[in-house]
Amino acid sequence: MSFLDRFKPQPRWKHTDPAIRAAAVPEIPDDPEHWSAIEEIATADEDVRVRTAALARVTDVTLLTRLARSEPDADLRRQVADRLVAIATAFADTDADAALALDGLSDPKQFSTIAKSSPHDTVRAAALGRVHDPKALSSIARHAADPQTALEAVARVGDQAELLNIALKTDHKDAGLAALEKSVDVSSPDARGTLEGLVNRAKNKAVAKRARAILQTLEEEEAARRAALEAWQQRVAAILASVEAIAAAPSLPGAAGALIDAEAAWRDVASNPQFELDQDTVAQFGALVDAARAGIAAHDQREAERQAIAERDLFLRTTRTAICERLESAPAEDALDELEKARSEWEGLPGRSIPSPMRSIQPSANGSRPPMRASGSARRNAGRWPSGR
Repeated sequence: MSFLDRFKPQPRWKHTDPAIRAAAVPEIPDDPEHWSAIEEIATADEDVRVRTAALARVTDVTLLTRLARSEPDADLRRQVADRLVAIATAFADTDADAALALDGLSDPKQFSTIAKSSPHDTVRAAALGRVHDPKALSSIARHAADPQTALEAVARVGDQAELLNIALKTDHKDAGLAALEKSVDVSSPDARGTLEGLVNRAKNKAVAKRARAILQTLEEEEAARRAALEAWQQRVAAILASVEAIAAAPSLPGAAGALIDAEAAWRDVASNPQFELDQDTVAQFGALVDAARAGIAAHDQREAERQAIAERDLFLRTTRTAICERLESAPAEDALDELEKARSEWEGLPGRSIPSPMRSIQPSANGSRPPMRASGSARRNAGRWPSGR
């Protein structure tokens, strides 16, 4: 400062008294020559009252953002932030100042306010990107002026309770529908109650309509599931009944094949991914199958024994008939030899021989035996050995 400058009158905004400085700030001319003076007072004056007065004169957004970060007084810092929020939410030809205003803010509530009401798309999106609290995002989804911002906020919400709150209270159709789809888990036990609440209380009619449609679909699916369960249970009962019938009558024709079919049908019902057999029913089926198999095996054994007996009887009848026929056709002179031979063969056959009466062949007076007469009695008595002397 020169010697002469010491005698020049100092501006009142440079007075030593803070009250005088604060009163003089509004008197500073609003021109480029004095803008630096206003900036200096706003950033460097030691008295908060003076800085507050200077702040009212600041219009440069860049300076405001700097003040918002550097102002030591909390109340004045909040005032600066409020100024920046007002700039970010004000209508303007461009979004340049609004975008700059975001740089001076740090409070999520301020970003939430800007996301809800800023007229600038890019500023709303930037502000929304800086909000992370579920409740704040929920508030944006419910109260944002712009439908797209509300929808984007829903996409950021992961809390089910807040999503349901959005679905109930938002005015925006798309945001409400998106929140509904994210908030309702149709597989949960309380899905029906949640949907009924939305049907009755949702602010947006589209949300209520969609909730009603989902509820109807659930009811239809439940009815179909009950019908499928009933059909499945009936099939299980029919298989059990069929195996029980096989076990009760294993000798009926086709019992073994029917059991194979029943076991295949059982594997099919047991592999149904929707329903599960209880252990008692599984045990019941196993016991019935075991009984049916045992019955079929016993029947097969009896049949095999009966067949063996029938084949032996047929062999005996055939062999005895052949012996009788050979005796009947034997010449008289060979009758005795043939008779002894036949007797030996007859007695060598398996099984018990059941003797039956037979006309004796007496020798003639000269010691020879008369010739045997052909008779059908031998054929009729094929199962009995004829006696003779």
